[in-house]
Amino acid sequence: MKNHSRIHIIRMRSLVIAAVTAALAIAAALCIYTGLNIIRVGYDSAKFSESAKELNNPYRGWYCLYGYRLTSGASGAVPGLTSKLELETDRDPQSNRLVLIEINLAAFRDSRIDRQGLAQIDTILSAWERTGKSIILRFLYDWDGLAVQSEPDSIDIIMQHMRDTADIVNRHAGSIYTMQGLFTGNCGEMTGSRYMSSDDIQALARCLASSTLSSIKLAVRTPAQWRTIPQDCSYRFGLFNDGMTGSVYDLGTYSDRTVISDYTSRWARADELAFQNNLCRYAPNGGEAVIDNIYNDYPGVITDLSTMGISYLNSMHDAAVLNKWKSVTYNTGDISEAGIDKNTVYNGMSVYDYISMHLGYRYLVTGSRLEAVSFPGTLRKMRTLTVSICNTGFAGCYNDFDLNITLYDNNNTAAAVLTPDDFDMKSLTGGSFSDVTFTFDSSQLAEGTYTAVLTCTDRMTGERIDFSNENDSEDVGVTVGYIKRSPTW
Repeated sequence: MKNHSRIHIIRMRSLVIAAVTAALAIAAALCIYTGLNIIRVGYDSAKFSESAKELNNPYRGWYCLYGYRLTSGASGAVPGLTSKLELETDRDPQSNRLVLIEINLAAFRDSRIDRQGLAQIDTILSAWERTGKSIILRFLYDWDGLAVQSEPDSIDIIMQHMRDTADIVNRHAGSIYTMQGLFTGNCGEMTGSRYMSSDDIQALARCLASSTLSSIKLAVRTPAQWRTIPQDCSYRFGLFNDGMTGSVYDLGTYSDRTVISDYTSRWARADELAFQNNLCRYAPNGGEAVIDNIYNDYPGVITDLSTMGISYLNSMHDAAVLNKWKSVTYNTGDISEAGIDKNTVYNGMSVYDYISMHLGYRYLVTGSRLEAVSFPGTLRKMRTLTVSICNTGFAGCYNDFDLNITLYDNNNTAAAVLTPDDFDMKSLTGGSFSDVTFTFDSSQLAEGTYTAVLTCTDRMTGERIDFSNENDSEDVGVTVGYIKRSPTW
């Protein structure tokens, strides 16, 4: 028995020794494998500073207005079209990427729009499309403040005109930034019309939304009118305000009522500004600043334009207001509200120039860092490059933009293109910031140093969107940092 027990103990020791030896061998092999495959990656962030340069970016800025009156039974030729196009060529192309086109349909107040009239609309839109400008489009029946006399006698004719024009409008959808109004009112501004009841606004809004492509943004004149629009199409609509800062009421846009009153009524100024601050995170807002008064005085006007999320303004009207802004000097110490760009780089310029640079979106890269990422159960050598971006403009952009980081090697050859893990540039609203992450497998990079360059492009046109960084290159993008992939060991 004793011999048998001794033999058993010896065998057990042998098995334990063998198991330990095997484990040590496996561990050694893993150490050798991982040791030989440790990825050494270094990172140096670029330096970031904001510039005060005007950015040549779409869907924002100043616009001029050009009107055309259709004629019944005429040819497709449009009088004055060429001369108006020539006027536009003299404007600064960087800050004037938009144009407001008004098309007067009064000649067809009693009938459908004939074939010649539709041809004129197509001629107008085609000509302006070739300029590369984004079109703000407004159909109307009146330019003299006499909408009741100029509009059709039946709302059915107006809705038929919406359907008549829709095919042409949809063909030019790629060039149309927004459509203002519902065809009604004095100067198309949805006031002084017989078709301003809640039922009429709802019927017209539904008709226009259902007739036009969903990519075309629509707009009504006041927040109260927006609150009247049926919920099933309200997502298509933003605002336009041609009485902006004209008085405490923005010339009838607001009232003295509080929010607790009827949802579709006009509210007091402070409540309506707060409403716009929320709505215009998702839909554009713009128009005309009018009548020189305290509500367009600096510095308060900067706060209100930012609160309303203003993307575009008329460059010609009201001249008294625009000239006032040009005569006043901007200083960051005058601005106390959060969410407004207070970089001292703008000090000393005119208030007009400051507003010009901050209409719509204005993106700025403020930092970057590289971190290792651990994925349990995998030996992949992952890294996350985080780029901090803020939007110092008054508003966001409502079109689809794509972010990418290109890694250029020492020969300036693109070695890799990184896409964000999960990010939509439309979420970067005016005055907001975000950290955008790009995760990649560093083991796929050869040894060497790589320059990481961030670019933002308009998905529809492919145009590169400029950043306000000093190191934003017109030909490439913003250099965010330098990645060094060292030899493995």
